[in-house]
Amino acid sequence: MIKITVLCLFLTSFSVVATDVRASQVEAEQVQAMIRHAGYECDRVDHVKTDISWFFETTSNVVCDKVFRFILRYKRGGVSVEVE
Repeated sequence: MIKITVLCLFLTSFSVVATDVRASQVEAEQVQAMIRHAGYECDRVDHVKTDISWFFETTSNVVCDKVFRFILRYKRGGVSVEVE
């Protein structure tokens, strides 16, 4: 019985990690599309950090290709992309 419980816990934790990886891949693809739509190049998204401000705007700090840094500002249904 203990072996089955341990196996279930292990598989559950693995599925949670797999879900997080898929979610981050989807987020990276969306951010990459927004950057490209703004006219900048981004072949690979290395890091995305999102800061949520409840009253003003949401910003994401993005690192592309280990060199380029962008700030995405989400406000009123639109997105602005700035190079840092």
